[in-house]
Amino acid sequence: MKISGALVAVTALAMLAACDSYPRDIEGVRDRVVESRQLRVGYGSMPGDRRSLADRFVSRVARVTGARATKAAEGSDEALFAALDRGDLDLVVTEVAADSPWLTEVAVIEPLARRRIGERELGLSAVARNGENRWIMLLEREVRDMRGAS
Repeated sequence: MKISGALVAVTALAMLAACDSYPRDIEGVRDRVVESRQLRVGYGSMPGDRRSLADRFVSRVARVTGARATKAAEGSDEALFAALDRGDLDLVVTEVAADSPWLTEVAVIEPLARRRIGERELGLSAVARNGENRWIMLLEREVRDMRGAS
């Protein structure tokens, strides 16, 4: 069977068009933040110096998305991650242990900073819903840029 060049070209164009919005967000968090100009943030408990670092990171994300960041919640990681999973929050910034059981439930971005408490290492990290791949990539880029700037 002989395939014409035109058929190959049309098929290739259709495949490229289908890839236009990859990576995708399952729930469209990135697009919702950009379109609504609202970034709903939850903060876990952390020492003051870590909180100022977290605030600087959130300000960067807000600037890049054109959104206004609002502290929508503050509290325990479990409550914040549940709110994130429900879609009540767009982002959580908290200290996460490398062996946290939440690592399979949420997307923990590479830490902005680390500290040790006894034998445990905690990373101050942005946390997003699993499957929000465009959003996660944006957060990862901002962490890398912020760490490179310091």
